[in-house]
Amino acid sequence: MKAVSIVLFAGTFGCLFGHAVSAMDAVTYKEKALYAFCGQQNCADGADPSANLIDVNGTLYGTTYAGGDTGCGGGGCGTVFSIDLNTGTEKMLYSFCSQANCTDGALPEAGLINVNGTLYGTTYQGGIACSGRDFGCGAVFSLEPNTGAEKVLYSLLQSAELHGWRQPLRRSDRSEGQAIWHYSVRR
Repeated sequence: MKAVSIVLFAGTFGCLFGHAVSAMDAVTYKEKALYAFCGQQNCADGADPSANLIDVNGTLYGTTYAGGDTGCGGGGCGTVFSIDLNTGTEKMLYSFCSQANCTDGALPEAGLINVNGTLYGTTYQGGIACSGRDFGCGAVFSLEPNTGAEKVLYSLLQSAELHGWRQPLRRSDRSEGQAIWHYSVRR
């Protein structure tokens, strides 16, 4: 009988855990840090990865809640990143709040999904202004991982919708084959 080794990937949150993405072998329970965030000046590479990671053909993709550019009070408004599992190289693909008033989104708390090579995700804040807030109530975005081109697909318009973007998007297919996207709203 051949032993199968399953590797689990996780992002850790907070200084105590070193802001790292790590891998754990499910058979031996040995953990290995794949990348420690906030290793660049002002955490330009991202900080506080707390959402799930996805593996797309040997590359991990994820978000960090902070880091990137120096918006959001100097701590950065979050990033989308990749880690090549063959080389261990981390690449910051996009830094949120790169546009005026963070119309491109800010503070991603949920993970990403991959659909035909395009990444989709959500941000907790940013997008267009809503309900009297200048900063925005969150956004759904797409990102091309090869170019880093980010596009906001939807901005929340009411603060009542705000809490739904802390959950990852889920894909489901209608019977006629058209994809629809779901999120849950806490009220």
